[in-house]
Amino acid sequence: MNIVSKKNLELLIFIIALALLSWAGFNYFTKNLEEQISTEISFNHSDDPKLILLVPGHDHESYGGKFRELKEEQLTRELAREIAKLLEADGRFKIVTTRDFETGDYTDEFSDFFASSETQIIHFKESAKKAMSALLATGGIVREEAVIEHNLVTADTGFRLYGINKWANDKKVDLALHIHFNDYPRDDMKVVGKYVGFAMYVPEDQFGNSQTSQDIAQKLYNSLDNVTATSTFPLESGGIIKSQDLIAVGANNSQTHPAVLVEYGYMYEPDYYIADRRTKSLPRLARATHKGLVDYFYKK
Repeated sequence: MNIVSKKNLELLIFIIALALLSWAGFNYFTKNLEEQISTEISFNHSDDPKLILLVPGHDHESYGGKFRELKEEQLTRELAREIAKLLEADGRFKIVTTRDFETGDYTDEFSDFFASSETQIIHFKESAKKAMSALLATGGIVREEAVIEHNLVTADTGFRLYGINKWANDKKVDLALHIHFNDYPRDDMKVVGKYVGFAMYVPEDQFGNSQTSQDIAQKLYNSLDNVTATSTFPLESGGIIKSQDLIAVGANNSQTHPAVLVEYGYMYEPDYYIADRRTKSLPRLARATHKGLVDYFYKK
């Protein structure tokens, strides 16, 4: 009787130990599976696509720079199209563009918005200017001199840029990416210039959308720096320039969302003005842009 009880007790202990080991192993497997799923979900974000507003710089009315027969407004559209292809194929981004990639016209979304919201856009612009004046007067914001003086925009262009800012604020975009190519004044604008390389502009530190914009710009810079050179123009040599004056990145503290303007290179660089080379160089810039956005939004 005592021998049987002892064997039963040993068997019971063995069963309990086996059950505990099984439970621990199941918990370990479950925990690791949950962590793996959690990691995949946080990386994929398939249920929370990031809203990216692509703004191919300039338009038919104000085409920006021109080198020989190539206009900046065309070049920015071509690059925006390549960027959009990659972001849409990725599946984690929702893309909206201000202009049609093929025709260069403003999309219905924006042409309708400019027409139907003219009063609101003007009010938005004037309110931003008044608020900025008040902040400057009280010391809430200190005026910083522009590192680089840019061409003044026309009234119509300014209206559209503030309209884009208002639309982006209303839609709470995750990023407004303004796409541009550079140039500079010289005696003969048909002759290749001496500067090359990319630079980007972000809101100055005191602006409400500055930190996130600067963080995104840094990721973009790191990625683009692997495929093209930083601008050799001395005032752009730092690569990322802070601005209080560019409407695109929130002049007068007018943007509540992140905004970055990238000058992807100088128009007269052979990779851009020679059509055959452009078919290879623009996809390369687009891939670097895509990588920079993925690094910021999904690889924290």
